[in-house]
Amino acid sequence: MKKVCFILFILLIFMSYLFSSINLIKIYESEYFIYYIQDKYNYSGLSVELEKQYKSFSKKIDYTTKEKKPVRIFKDINNFHKYLNLENDQNKSIIYNKDGINLVSPYNAGPAYNYKSALRVIGRASVLSILEEINKDLPIWLKNGICGYEVNYDKEKSINI
Repeated sequence: MKKVCFILFILLIFMSYLFSSINLIKIYESEYFIYYIQDKYNYSGLSVELEKQYKSFSKKIDYTTKEKKPVRIFKDINNFHKYLNLENDQNKSIIYNKDGINLVSPYNAGPAYNYKSALRVIGRASVLSILEEINKDLPIWLKNGICGYEVNYDKEKSINI
């Protein structure tokens, strides 16, 4: 009886892990980024914008990246928060950190943003990834200013992400 209970317990733990894990599938690798997704949507528009902004800024400052950065696109905000160990903050839907660029699918982002605003913000994340690689100690106000200038970020026309 004890063996059966133990096996059932182990099976239960394994099943809960299996269904709670976040599966990201590698779909594309470019010159600068490696793209991973959780759903079936086509994100070519986002990748084109990301690549365009990255190339433009790196050419401007004459910089070549050291390694490809991962871009993870999560199917919903709950998986995004779970992966990044965030509290459920509906306003945090795109984050760049040392782990790469992470965002919620603009097709399923809820009130956070839509596809058009995601295009603007993804460009900002590409500039930030270069700045972080060059100098992690830049003040946040300087990083935000450079990113905003480079992608023509207009605060009044965009959603706070």
